[in-house]
Amino acid sequence: LTAKVEFHVTDYPEYAKLDDNQVQTYTIVATTRALWLGPLKKISRAVNSDITDVIRQILVRDLQYPIGDISRSGQPKTRMNGILNWDTPLNHISRLKEYLADSLHTPYFIHEILSGGIVMGDSIMEPLTHRIPEL
Repeated sequence: LTAKVEFHVTDYPEYAKLDDNQVQTYTIVATTRALWLGPLKKISRAVNSDITDVIRQILVRDLQYPIGDISRSGQPKTRMNGILNWDTPLNHISRLKEYLADSLHTPYFIHEILSGGIVMGDSIMEPLTHRIPEL
């Protein structure tokens, strides 16, 4: 399985070089695009739509994810009509996710997978089974 997630290096605290100058080792600390861009901006807007659509708009407009990288499974039944007050995109997504559920009140999960993309669904495992390559 190849990781297709874009990481941003935030620190490389450890570095070592052996005596023969042939081998160098280092440790890096990295984060995903959402965690990198999220704290750098604050948003506020009026919304009136399905909560998954609101989250998708935040991911695309504010965190710069391609719309084709965002998938959804299940049938969410929650909508929002109101205003997102001045806050970071990740805080809005976190709060919206608390209200996101299907007709059986099953909670939704939102996660980034290593093979690339954001998955919103009522099951953690269901979307992943479609992306695992055959050997």
